Amino acid sequence: MSCTFLRCGSHFLLPPSSSLFHFVSFQIHSPEETAYSTNLNSPKMALQPTPYYNEEALNLYISDIKAGAYEASVDHFWSNLLSLYFPLSNSTVETESYTALPESKRRANIAVTNIRGGVRHKIIIVEAKRSPTSKSKEPAYDWKTPKNQLSTYMKDSRSRLGNIQDMYGLVAVGTKVRFYQLKCDKTELSAWPGGKKNPEPTYHLETDKEIIHNHMLEIKKAVGDEQLEAELQTRRKKEGTEGRAARAAARAEEREQRSVSSSRN
Repeated sequence: MSCTFLRCGSHFLLPPSSSLFHFVSFQIHSPEETAYSTNLNSPKMALQPTPYYNEEALNLYISDIKAGAYEASVDHFWSNLLSLYFPLSNSTVETESYTALPESKRRANIAVTNIRGGVRHKIIIVEAKRSPTSKSKEPAYDWKTPKNQLSTYMKDSRSRLGNIQDMYGLVAVGTKVRFYQLKCDKTELSAWPGGKKNPEPTYHLETDKEIIHNHMLEIKKAVGDEQLEAELQTRRKKEGTEGRAARAAARAEEREQRSVSSSRN
C-alpha cells in the first residue's frame, strides 16, 4: 500500500483511503521555530533550566554528601548545579577560582562569571565546607567563619575587576546553604533574601529544594536584567555618539556649501 502525503503549510496530511477514515496530521517545525536560546539577552524566550532535584546526576551527588563527607563532595554538587542554571552561552563556572591575583593566592571554591565589556566578572561565589561529622553537631555549626571568607573573596573580586553589578554569594555546608548579596551601593554582605523573622535562613538541598530552585531562578533573572540594561545603555551611548558625529558632519558640509555659494556670488 502506498500513501501520498499532502502538505498544508507546515503540516502534512494523510488523505483518507478505503481503510483510513480520518486525517492524520503531524507538524514539521523549521529550525528557527524549534530553536531556543539560553542567552539571557535573546529576544526569544530563554528555556528555563530543569529543577536541579529532577536531575539524577545531581541527586546522586546529594547522596554522596553524608555526615563527615569531604568538601569535594559539596564542590561537585554546586559546580554542576550552577552549570545547569548558568550555561556556557554567556557564563562560565570556575572551580578553585582566584579572587585577588596577583596580590594574593586566595581562591574561592566555585565562582560563576559573566562577560561584561569583553572581561569576565564574577557574579556568584560559593564558599563550600564539608559536612559536620554528625547530625548532633549541625545546630552548633559556626556559619560566621565561612561567611567571613566569602565576604573577603567577593570584595577581592570587586576590587580587582570593578564594581559594575550586584554579586551573590553562597555558603554551602554539607547539604545546607545560605544565600547572600553584595549590592553595588553597599560595602558589606547582607542575607538574601533575608527577613525580620529569619534574618539568615538556612536551606536544605532536599527538604527546601523548591525554595532553592526559585532562588536560583531569581538570581539568574536579576543577573540577566542587569546585563541587558548595561548593554542597552552602551548601545544608546554608541548611537548618541554616532548621531552627534553625523550631525557635526552635516553641519560641516552645510558650511562648506555656503562657502562655495558665497565665493561664486
